[in-house]
Amino acid sequence: MINLLGVVFQTHLQEIVFKMAQKVEQRYAVKFCVKLGKCASETVGMLRTAYGGSSMKKSAIYQWHKRFTGGQELASSQERSGRPSTSLTDENRNKINELVLQNRRITVRDIELQVAISHGSIITILHELGFSKVCARWVPRLLTDEQCQNRVSICMQWRSRVKREGPDNFLKRLVTCDETWAHHYDPETKRESAVWKHKSSPRPQKAKVVKSAGKVMHLVFFDFKGVIYDHHVPKGQTVTGNYYSSVLKKQLMPKMRKKRPELVANGWLLHQDNAPAHTSRVCQDTIAEIGVELIAHPPYSPDLAPCDFFLFPELKNHIRGRRFESDDQLNAAVTGALKVISKDGLWHVFESWQKRWDKCIEAEGHYFEGT
Repeated sequence: MINLLGVVFQTHLQEIVFKMAQKVEQRYAVKFCVKLGKCASETVGMLRTAYGGSSMKKSAIYQWHKRFTGGQELASSQERSGRPSTSLTDENRNKINELVLQNRRITVRDIELQVAISHGSIITILHELGFSKVCARWVPRLLTDEQCQNRVSICMQWRSRVKREGPDNFLKRLVTCDETWAHHYDPETKRESAVWKHKSSPRPQKAKVVKSAGKVMHLVFFDFKGVIYDHHVPKGQTVTGNYYSSVLKKQLMPKMRKKRPELVANGWLLHQDNAPAHTSRVCQDTIAEIGVELIAHPPYSPDLAPCDFFLFPELKNHIRGRRFESDDQLNAAVTGALKVISKDGLWHVFESWQKRWDKCIEAEGHYFEGT
């Protein structure tokens, strides 16, 4: 453990030395521009062309341009009067590094009490060591090792089938589905309500509102070409195994024969999550009866379900912020939004899905960031 801490500290120290060397290099570049007779604004442009996003701030370039114009020769900061800092020592860095590694939730105040140096010095050392404090990310569930392994195993199964059968014989034969609630009023998010303003303008205010109690449920089936069937679940109806089986057999299959006759003729695949209605015995019997191959899906994995990571968020972005007076208005809006979302096909969703398999495998089954 001690050796590991030493390696981490040495790595951060090397990064600090590299950054300091880069600063000195850019200061000499400013001096070179001064020798060429370049003004401060020209010097800013030249450094940004040379160093891009890693160039010094404009204010720093102006400051060093003024120093070199005034006759300063060295690229190091001038010594300032006052007592030198005695807090930024290797001993204190090691102590703080060890305290943070022992307790990731430790506060700066607690570090002050244990190390007996100033708040500002602790912040400086924490930044030098590369630490930043972040909030925990919400996830659907804290997965067990077995659940993580299951996610990896199923992602590898999907990836193997694509390699073995090709996208046309796997992904282009696949129909995926899920249910979602749509509310009569779903308020805009804080980001969606952002507006441009001048510095002198007052910040806009917005009253906090919540989703309406009125809502409808939609059961949506789609493939790479678009939405095949959008089912409005009647008010008061619970999606049970019997109800879901009835939708598959009596309503989805006629839509499949009409819209995707080639899939019905050649065989198609059904992908769904592990909701109780989907995994019930009656549902499994119905899927076998209609002759569809069911694709496995790992439990607690909305990040691996195309409906959850793409279709439903896009759908709700289309209707969010609008008020609907009746279920019929809302149902019509949902159907219209789904048509707009899928008008050019949804193959990009299945391509993104494949990238998520790889990310899940790389993360060893844990939830991962982005796509």
